[in-house]
Amino acid sequence: MIEYVTTKQNVPKNDILSSEPFISNLKGDKNCMVSIIKLKNDNKIYFYYQNNDNKIILESYNEDGVEHIIDKQE
Repeated sequence: MIEYVTTKQNVPKNDILSSEPFISNLKGDKNCMVSIIKLKNDNKIYFYYQNNDNKIILESYNEDGVEHIIDKQE
C-alpha cells in the first residue's frame, strides 16, 4: 500500500510518518488487509484496503476524530 501511495498518488516516501497494516472485519471485499497512513503536514489519517481484484482503494479518512467514509466505486 505504501507503493500505491508513493507511485499512484505521488506522495514522497519521506512524507509518510507511519503505516500500519491490519486485517479488517468489514463486509464484502473489504475484509482484507487495510493500511493506516499518516502523512507529514496533514492532520488526516487515511485507511486503504485491497479488494478482490487487487485494487487499492481509499476506504475512509479520519480528521480531528471524525471519520469520513469514501463512497466511491472503483
